Amino acid sequence: MKTAKRIFTLTLIIILTIGVSGCMGQSNKKIMLEHLEKKYGKEFGVWHVSKSGYFPWGGTPFMDCYPKGGDPETEHVKIEMNKDENGEITFRDNYFGILIREDFEEDMLSILADLPLSMKAYYSNSPPFFNEIFDGTKTYADFKQWVKDGNSQGLTITIAVPMDGTDKSEKEEYANQIFEKFEQDVFLYSVDVRFYPSEVFEKITRANFIELYKVRYEYALFSKIINR
Repeated sequence: MKTAKRIFTLTLIIILTIGVSGCMGQSNKKIMLEHLEKKYGKEFGVWHVSKSGYFPWGGTPFMDCYPKGGDPETEHVKIEMNKDENGEITFRDNYFGILIREDFEEDMLSILADLPLSMKAYYSNSPPFFNEIFDGTKTYADFKQWVKDGNSQGLTITIAVPMDGTDKSEKEEYANQIFEKFEQDVFLYSVDVRFYPSEVFEKITRANFIELYKVRYEYALFSKIINR
């Protein structure tokens, strides 16, 4: 009888925990959606809402989503919801990086303009999270000025380069030229340089540049931390 009672009690606790977790998940979803939509002035579709950690009653609430009308594959937005020491709810998200990425990529390619090979540049959106001052009214120019004013925020970029042949030393030498160009750029945290055969390079887009990169003898990848 006692064993049956314990099983019943444990089952009830599990059911109540799942129910509370579900309600909290819906509440967190609503709060985070409202914050994003107010901050950026647009609607978002939701993929997933959860909490970090092993248990539903602990951890940091987060949500994976995308701007409606955008490309879910290349505009993956992540938002986290925390409480500060005063119990006030705070947020951090990575959507501003998506808003500025084309300007950032163009800026980085302009630094490499005098190198002989054509290149493509792709901002890495993993995350980073941006200061909450960067909302839908701010631009890449605002971000650059903020960094120039002494604030810290480094971005990561991948440079795709067409180069045929299997001479890895030639590719490494070219990658080092790219790194040297970026050495004084305070907006960069790190750079990946990926080499592709010419016929593959022509097919590269934002959605497939990692997928098309294959670990084969004619491919090469070089990485460097620019600002620590």
